[in-house]
Amino acid sequence: MEADHPTTQLWHYHAHILHEPRFQVFGCLTNEYVMDMFSCNLETRLNFIQANQKCLHQEDAELMGIDNIGPPKNIYLPLSSLGSCHWASNQVSDSLAIAATYGNPTFFVTMTWNTVWPEIVSQLQPGQTFTDIPAMVVHVFKCKLALLIKTLKTMFSNAGHVLYCIHSVEFQKWGLPHAHILLKYTASCDSASNINAVVSAKIPDDPLDALLVCTFMTHHHPPPQNPLSKYCQRVQADGS
Repeated sequence: MEADHPTTQLWHYHAHILHEPRFQVFGCLTNEYVMDMFSCNLETRLNFIQANQKCLHQEDAELMGIDNIGPPKNIYLPLSSLGSCHWASNQVSDSLAIAATYGNPTFFVTMTWNTVWPEIVSQLQPGQTFTDIPAMVVHVFKCKLALLIKTLKTMFSNAGHVLYCIHSVEFQKWGLPHAHILLKYTASCDSASNINAVVSAKIPDDPLDALLVCTFMTHHHPPPQNPLSKYCQRVQADGS
């Protein structure tokens, strides 16, 4: 198994077990195992951080030119802790520094996991839904996200080559993974012809492409007599 970042043996072992076929049929028990696995690994990391808080503070103090520090009164999560204030601040600082150096992004692209992707549907047992195979859902989404980013970097010849590409992944309602992607190309793409060569608001002529656009990329609004909703709504052509 290939990891994006260095990982612990405990995390590697738990993730390896998820490849066993039995977790494809356990349903809610699979979700419970994943949560227990994550909680166990997280608790181990937090205990280590708490026990070594003085060492972590000492490293920060040395960077600031301070020789000795007293016992820490508060416990802070380090930069390596995903989701911590230090981690989030570092991510934002890096992104702003990149934008300040190379300019604002050319395109903002979003990608949402699709519940009817054939790679997911083909793995479902009778009576199952996508929530019963979370490991497969995340694996397929990661592969498709990597393919999309690779495609975005090479398919627009009129935009030049990519100066930078920044993306983040979040989990929306019902646990569906969703990605935000920022790309900066060498060409400005500020003219109508350049923009139309990359993206268009017109329905494609190809019947299959038109069906996909109308199904997944069009927001329909309810009739005026219906109460307004704070969420984007998809309704049928008859307004139902």
